[in-house]
Amino acid sequence: MGAMAGVRDIPSSTPILDRIKPFPRVPESTWRRSLVGYIVTFFLMGFVVIPAGLVIDAVVFPSSRLLAFYLEHTFANQTTPAIILLFVLLQYAAAVVHEAGHFLAGLLARMRLNYIWVGPLELTPPFQLSLRWKKRQFLGMVSMTPVGSRALLWRELAMTCGGPLASFSVAAVVLFFQVRTQTFSPAVCMFVLIAAFQGMLTLVPASSRGVSWDGRKIMMLLFQKKKRERHLGILKLLVDLFEEIPLTETNHEILNKVLSVNDHSWETLVASSCCYTLALREKRDIDAGRFLETCLAHLDLSDNREEWFLQAVFFQALRRKRLDLAKLWIEEIPSKTQIPGLRVQAEAAILQGQNDTQGALFKLAESESLASRMAENSKKRWVLRSLQEWKRELETQDQANVDTCQMESVTLGPLREA
Repeated sequence: MGAMAGVRDIPSSTPILDRIKPFPRVPESTWRRSLVGYIVTFFLMGFVVIPAGLVIDAVVFPSSRLLAFYLEHTFANQTTPAIILLFVLLQYAAAVVHEAGHFLAGLLARMRLNYIWVGPLELTPPFQLSLRWKKRQFLGMVSMTPVGSRALLWRELAMTCGGPLASFSVAAVVLFFQVRTQTFSPAVCMFVLIAAFQGMLTLVPASSRGVSWDGRKIMMLLFQKKKRERHLGILKLLVDLFEEIPLTETNHEILNKVLSVNDHSWETLVASSCCYTLALREKRDIDAGRFLETCLAHLDLSDNREEWFLQAVFFQALRRKRLDLAKLWIEEIPSKTQIPGLRVQAEAAILQGQNDTQGALFKLAESESLASRMAENSKKRWVLRSLQEWKRELETQDQANVDTCQMESVTLGPLREA
């Protein structure tokens, strides 16, 4: 205890990395939180949006009262449990439409898919469907990266607008056919209302856990110059990473732009991540530590916290030579990780820090075997490529040590005989 107190008294420019301050933790997702989310949404629709719509309906369509007529068919002969069940299920159906709109708009704007998920269902290239029961802050999300760096602003705008446009378009088309055929199924009526409501809700200029909603992102891209330049700079860096263009060739003006705004957002996390990678490759350890500290301070926004724990182990063990702190960080990495073998990589970093090259190589081979079982996608290729580079570096270092020992033996041999 006395030794730890002494460590905590020493000023540090990276207090989270040095385990002086705790890293931010994500609040546990429980059924209560999900229930509160549905209640709030139900309240907004039932007591804010629909009453406001009825007022507008009475003013614009005083004779026909279209919305009142539609609502009457939506809830006709429906019990309260049936309404609640339909409401929950159709939320996800409407989310599928919304995310599909983002995806199709992204494809038309020449973007590649990273992942798309709705509820527990997640799709990753190449058409790998999986169930992931993890904490989600939205009903669905799409992540796409541009192919090439031309016209990034308009392509990003197109992809962002695709979701709300799909929600409104599908709601309008379904409503048109309902009116045309005079068939008003309660479930279909409720779907139209929910799809239109989701389209309106996502256009609110707000954010959740550092991730901007569609409305806020559109406002940022159109009217906020510094944040727009940061966002587009991040996209340019991500394009370079996907196309395997070395970060050292990146224009430093772009790096200045991505660091120009420092707020509690996803963009700050990604910008600091790119700059950390660049500083690490250029062996600028002071800068790398500073960028890693920023990433750790935004861990509550990250879905790959285990990878950042690994980076903390790596940096403390191999760059700062603080094996004591590296061993504290490795305790945060579970034995079973989202990316197979991360814990084994952390063990390899500590063994390398202890100058046990053969032990580290054995661990890297084990991690490579685990990572090879991943689905074929860009993430797997990146992990395997990183492991191979690490192994080559260790093998070169090991061979250099052997050559040095042999040279010393040859040099000192005559002296020993004398």
